Amino acid sequence: MSNSTSMLQRFGVKLFLEPSSTVSAQTCIRTFHRWIQTNAIDGLPIDVADYSHLVEGPHVLLVTHQGNYAVDVAENRSGFIYTQKQPRKEPLMERLMWTCSSVVNAGCLLEQDSTFDPRLIFRGNEIQFVANDRLLAPNTIETAKAVEPILDDLANQLFGGEEYEIVSKLESPDRFTANLIAKSFSSLSTLRERMA
Repeated sequence: MSNSTSMLQRFGVKLFLEPSSTVSAQTCIRTFHRWIQTNAIDGLPIDVADYSHLVEGPHVLLVTHQGNYAVDVAENRSGFIYTQKQPRKEPLMERLMWTCSSVVNAGCLLEQDSTFDPRLIFRGNEIQFVANDRLLAPNTIETAKAVEPILDDLANQLFGGEEYEIVSKLESPDRFTANLIAKSFSSLSTLRERMA
């Protein structure tokens, strides 16, 4: 792995909702405020922001000191992303596992929340890695080659040895992203067990 990529600190992991799941921004706002009041998630929560007027990007944001949770509709695909902001000292693989664990644990809370009607269901067979540092991780084939071994390790752990593929859209003006897609479905609770 290139030295610059191994230093990557600002990145996110996104879960995708099943197409039948629809997210109400107002329900999310109430849910995120309840998480703050009950210390439902790790880290130091700060505030909730409503961006539901935006066509793409985050619709509802839960800001914490360590990172941000967001319900978003980037690329017209509804999902839930956790983006790490604060530097961590562990190797990149451990930082990635921590970020992935954060979003999966919070996603499980959303699935269990009965205030969403119908209940939310996430696709446990697809996650997206998003690099938020164009200097350390430009959207190039070199970056893809550098992070592929780490993403392979992550996919093997998440998908329990099931067949999967890693898909990236390279050389575009967008940030570097890579989708890890397993051939068979897994629930978020199964992913959480595999990461434990």
